Amino acid sequence: AAHRRVARDAQGDDIARRGLRYLLHGSKANFQDGETTLWVGRHQQSPAWEKLWRQITGVTGEQAWNVLPRDLVGEIPPAGWAALGIREIEPTQVVQEIARVGVAQVQPEVFDEEERTEILSVVDDREVWRSLPFHTLLAGGTSSLGEDSFLDTGLAIPSELGSGIKIFQLNSNEAVATRQKRWMRLLDRASLARLALVA
Repeated sequence: AAHRRVARDAQGDDIARRGLRYLLHGSKANFQDGETTLWVGRHQQSPAWEKLWRQITGVTGEQAWNVLPRDLVGEIPPAGWAALGIREIEPTQVVQEIARVGVAQVQPEVFDEEERTEILSVVDDREVWRSLPFHTLLAGGTSSLGEDSFLDTGLAIPSELGSGIKIFQLNSNEAVATRQKRWMRLLDRASLARLALVA
């Protein structure tokens, strides 16, 4: 109840607003900062999106002061979030930021298979989806997709043709598999024939 009352007061009082923001983010160095957005994951959202958001925006370690745990803002009515500069991390926003800055900061090893699948099942931007280093290689590990990337079809590959290409597993998630078949080249007989011609 106290949080709700303070949140109401903060909408019209800049000192109260900065005070409540400070109670949320806890960074003394940023007490006077009343403008930087305070980010919070969506309700029941996979932690994968917050991880990805932190990486692509560089908010890690001491720089992560403005990313808040969801339960920390639970007592503040969502109607008062805008006045405090609190916004939810939206997948569409994460995708837009990746399209702008690229994936150089993404560290795939900190995402488990479920988290990688969650992201790949939601991203609808073809170029962003292909650039994510979350695609599982048939030989193990993960990678982004390039011109040398093919989707496994179960076809046996002659050793002399397989050395210069990357073969990726078909994902068991239906949404990811649909994107794979739409946005990846299948390693079928026609592809093998083309590879043989340039080998």
